[in-house]
Amino acid sequence: MDSRYSRRLLGVQTGELYRALESAEKEDPRVLPSGSKVYQLTDLFSAGEAKESKPFEFQGSIYEARSKTHWKTTRDGLRRLGIAGRIECRGGRPWFRKFHSDFPVSRFTNVWSDTSGKATERIYVVQTQEKVIARCILMATQPGDLVLDPTCGSGTTATLAEQWGRRWITIDTSRVALALARARIMGARYPFTCCQIPAMASSRKPKLRAPRRVRSPFIATSATASSMSACRTSCSVLSPGTRRSMSSGSNGKQS
Repeated sequence: MDSRYSRRLLGVQTGELYRALESAEKEDPRVLPSGSKVYQLTDLFSAGEAKESKPFEFQGSIYEARSKTHWKTTRDGLRRLGIAGRIECRGGRPWFRKFHSDFPVSRFTNVWSDTSGKATERIYVVQTQEKVIARCILMATQPGDLVLDPTCGSGTTATLAEQWGRRWITIDTSRVALALARARIMGARYPFTCCQIPAMASSRKPKLRAPRRVRSPFIATSATASSMSACRTSCSVLSPGTRRSMSSGSNGKQS
């Protein structure tokens, strides 16, 4: 579905039935019934007070323009919209049904309207939604590239880098943040770790192999160049692939 409509009043027409679009249908349009048509509810009012009141009767109720607004069309126009099935009352006011198929061409924008909201699993004070970081990683890197996150926090960047096959290094001055990130990464279960095993017999159901755990990352500490009395320790966690690259490089220098 077009991301323009992800946060607006949406509905779906199935035959003669009109209803609000459900959350699951917004996330995955494939669950919509076959032959259904998605529409958006837009305002029937425009800014600016009219010279005279023009009440509009629809489905046994009388509606008037709100304060300091006026109808976008005449009463005859509103009546024709009602006959055409383009008006819907929701929340005690009439709306205009604008179907998605009315405008098959849309302008490309750089607005990500489907990434708003908080993270689904909050384990840290500041935690970015996973969809935002995953999209940035997929746009800017290739599998096997190195991803650096200098503000580890809850470890979302490292977790998603591991999930999408990227090496990673994450850093934080707080040992609490690194402890949370390490526990999150070590206990993560990614979709590619669940392999379905074919049934041994027709009477048996397919089984799922127990997901493997990611190898434990290690913590490296390094002191700053300031005096020991004012020393601040920064900690970093490295992915297994990054450690292998670093160890092979150091072995080459020694030889």
